[in-house]
Amino acid sequence: MTQPVKVFISYSHKDGKNDEVGALVRWLGKQEGIEVISDHPYLDTPPKLGWQAWMLHGIEDADVVLCVCGEVYKAAAEKRGGGLGATWEGAIITIDLYESGGWNEKFYPILPKAGNFHVVPKFLKPWDNNIALNETERILRLIKKDRSGEAPVSKREGLLAGDGRAHAVFGVKSFEHSLDQLEDRCTTVLDLTPHFDERAIRDQADWTKELYPKLKDFLQRAAKDSPHLRLILDAHITLAFAAGSVLNIKSNRKVEIEQRTEHSNVWHSSDMPHDPSWPEWEFDLETLNASEGDMAVAVCITHDVVKDVKSHLSASSPEVSSLLIARLSGGAGNRFVACGRHAFDLAEKLAQQIKGRRRMGRRPQLHLFIAAPNTF
Repeated sequence: MTQPVKVFISYSHKDGKNDEVGALVRWLGKQEGIEVISDHPYLDTPPKLGWQAWMLHGIEDADVVLCVCGEVYKAAAEKRGGGLGATWEGAIITIDLYESGGWNEKFYPILPKAGNFHVVPKFLKPWDNNIALNETERILRLIKKDRSGEAPVSKREGLLAGDGRAHAVFGVKSFEHSLDQLEDRCTTVLDLTPHFDERAIRDQADWTKELYPKLKDFLQRAAKDSPHLRLILDAHITLAFAAGSVLNIKSNRKVEIEQRTEHSNVWHSSDMPHDPSWPEWEFDLETLNASEGDMAVAVCITHDVVKDVKSHLSASSPEVSSLLIARLSGGAGNRFVACGRHAFDLAEKLAQQIKGRRRMGRRPQLHLFIAAPNTF
């Protein structure tokens, strides 16, 4: 008979989320194959072991520890104040992470609500996947991950350094998210916001004079010190494209990218096996004029940009004589790229298509117009 997954709930009563935590405990208790360890049975009568031993044994015995974050919990876990219980549990968790060399498949932060990254204790930030307290199905999937004894995908694919330490997290921003500051989640951040007015660049000349040199230097220094990187790009897609040109396959670096969808997801080029049901490219080549001019490419993933591209080319780029249109078979939208592997496969096939078209004649200059996730 399969043993149940033991789940310990670590939280602070002083964060005011007792009702929500109680609801989660009751819901998890009804799920098959899960045994919940929480203080709820002892709200009136303390455990016979005493609280300190009960917390120690509960965390040690658990397969998964859900750390329900909040202002008080963070302060207590980091020994900056807060409740004594959360301070004790935070100390036990910190010791376990230290002794494992930063390798973690047990302790996971749960946010009071999506986007509240600032309440996650620093020692748990590398494993924050923006899962909120009310997202019970996501929490269940987190708990019921593969426990067959096979090495996790991240370890099989070499996504963590050989000494077991977590990879560094680097951020690049050209705009701000008001509820999610990259500085709260990243080792280092390249701040390019002074060059932008919200999401529009102030001076077009800055692309080559300022932005690309700064980005290239930042990423090359990051890659020099860290063979395994995680990038968070709150940035113009041109900067994401430039980042890919610096940290390409030949850089010999394992790179993960956080993709903002409905929830933040971490993508990399081998995060899932290929699925033949994923949307594929549908290509169309249009002749704009009879000259042997440049080629434009319209990549329509998140939305169809062909009409706008044609309008722009007609007004500003008469030297472009052909337009390669790349659309997905499922249509345009934010949900049509399934994962990092899918994005990688699409990028490779698009590159092959462009190379093939250019080999058919001379090598014209390319004009790229891309509506796609930054991970692409």
